Amino acid sequence: MSTRDEKSIEELRAYNKVLERFPEYQRILPEVMNEVYTLFVNEEIERSERYLAREDKDEDDAFASLYRSLRESTEKKLNEAKRLMPDHPEQAAQVFMQLGSCHRLWDIQKQILKEKYGITWYSPDELNPEIIYD
Repeated sequence: MSTRDEKSIEELRAYNKVLERFPEYQRILPEVMNEVYTLFVNEEIERSERYLAREDKDEDDAFASLYRSLRESTEKKLNEAKRLMPDHPEQAAQVFMQLGSCHRLWDIQKQILKEKYGITWYSPDELNPEIIYD
């Protein structure tokens, strides 16, 4: 990484630090995160429903037992998330969290802040390119 890139990242980190201390940002953050979790959960519910709508594998398939187990697990997650929504979207999001989910959550957060509030926000992976996030 060049000195210029490092300076740019340092400037972005400083920008985010100021932004995150700004009272208006602090005021809207709970609403933003509620919307982030809601959108994430709705995406996961839709994906789970598409998965469950697929036809069952042939019972003679060597992986039939594994497939049934995955379907049951997906159904449990889906039912739990639907039960938690809309009153507890953060808890519903936890149902679907897995490795890599943070990137989708950050993308949604960045998009909402930009489109709804005109705020440019930089995610942890943008501010810390030397770190690999799950």
